[in-house]
Amino acid sequence: MNDLDAYRRQLVPPINIDESIVARGNSCSENDSAHGLSVEMIEHLKLLATAVCCADDSVVITTANLEFPGPAIVFVNKAFTRMTGYGPTEAIGQTPRILQGEKTDRTILERMKLDLKDGGVFYGQTINYRKDGSEFVNEWHIEPIYNITIANR
Repeated sequence: MNDLDAYRRQLVPPINIDESIVARGNSCSENDSAHGLSVEMIEHLKLLATAVCCADDSVVITTANLEFPGPAIVFVNKAFTRMTGYGPTEAIGQTPRILQGEKTDRTILERMKLDLKDGGVFYGQTINYRKDGSEFVNEWHIEPIYNITIANR
């Protein structure tokens, strides 16, 4: 399973994002518009998916649960895998705690939790750990993303 397959499982309604379409920038299929989205919107989503998947910076998308056991990872891009050694199938469904260890600054994590609970943006850095146990400095820029449909109910 690759990044796009793992992410595709999380989309509601499912959108047919074919990896070859993303890789080559081809247009969408007729089946895509059957989900009630315009062809233009589907093309826009595919463009965004390509940008996120190919970004040089690590992109991790999680659920919003801030209480124990914490948020679950629902998407990681290739840069995350290069940085941490965890592939999408290993990371998705896990909590970002898989990256924490002895030198991870708990005060930074608490500040992150408080900032995010208040609906704010969080910037910070601490030591995290790769799959092989080696350390790296993790620098975060985290912004909450809200489902407008749910928020307006």
